[in-house]
Amino acid sequence: MGKAPETKGIDVQVTISGHRYSVSDRTRSYLEDEIKKFEKFFTPIVDTHVTIPEEGRRQHVDLVENVHGHTLKSSGEDDRNYSAIDQAANRMVSQLKKLHDKKRTYHDDSRGEMSTGG
Repeated sequence: MGKAPETKGIDVQVTISGHRYSVSDRTRSYLEDEIKKFEKFFTPIVDTHVTIPEEGRRQHVDLVENVHGHTLKSSGEDDRNYSAIDQAANRMVSQLKKLHDKKRTYHDDSRGEMSTGG
């Protein structure tokens, strides 16, 4: 298990761990930069867990985000770990956008305003 990194200005609790895999400082830094991008879609994100298990030659990344009572999960898999990270991050961004739009639509509807959906 890896230790939790210092978060360099990220307000969210970030845990990055490798399962039978040593996560390099460069990979940690790359992950932190990707996680920072999540906050522009939805804040506050309570915490983020990143797990990188060893799975043969393929790189696998699992992301778990806790946001306002919702737990969002995404994963990515590729021959290169940065590509796997990008896949997982892009999938998480998609989920964060959906949740953000869903909450915004709900709040508009609860005030009696018509939601046009786009």
